[in-house]
Amino acid sequence: MKRAVSVYAAILQITGFITLALYGVSRFKSQDPRGVAVLTLLGCGLLLTLAYFGWHYCNVKNMRRMAAGESFRAHTFHSHAAAEYGHAPETVWQLIRPAEAAMLIDGDAQAFKVPGTPDGEGERQCFISADGEVSVIEVLSEVPGRTAVTRAVCPPDLPSAITTYTLEPTTVGCRLTMETLIEFPVPMSAVQKQAIRAYERSFVEKVGHLLERQSVQKGNQNL
Repeated sequence: MKRAVSVYAAILQITGFITLALYGVSRFKSQDPRGVAVLTLLGCGLLLTLAYFGWHYCNVKNMRRMAAGESFRAHTFHSHAAAEYGHAPETVWQLIRPAEAAMLIDGDAQAFKVPGTPDGEGERQCFISADGEVSVIEVLSEVPGRTAVTRAVCPPDLPSAITTYTLEPTTVGCRLTMETLIEFPVPMSAVQKQAIRAYERSFVEKVGHLLERQSVQKGNQNL
């Protein structure tokens, strides 16, 4: 049914285009200025349509190449968020480094290190959200207590997403910077970009809240 409606709509569009073209030609032959206006409008519309189909074809081709694991012309998006904490870098590292931290920070139902993978570089972590969605990341490089670089490996149809976590000592504690670099076969929408920026801000803010909670709990234990 959906295909039939699409075909019917295409027929109506083609019919309308031909009708307007014939009208424009007849007016032009009659030396009516409206003929030039109609033909100019149709010409611009045709050029825009061809440009759109060319853009769409390239995007579809890029998507197929990405799905097949082949190289594609990438559209790169970069974003980052940072926050400072009154805690040593090692304290923050211990909080965010384990896979299980995702249950506290992101609210995942389950999070764990994939069995059989090494610690550090090459390690894989699996996350299962509350609605059952599964995702896996791989640690590309790591300097314990300072930086870690990860990439998304599951679901396989996701774009290439590289996330870097960097801890820098400050006079009062440390600064955590979370950077995201995504290569996608089609331009990302403003909504998608905003969602990534919002997630990064939420991540560093929740880390701060958890650190404060840990400090309060330790203070109560010492009483």
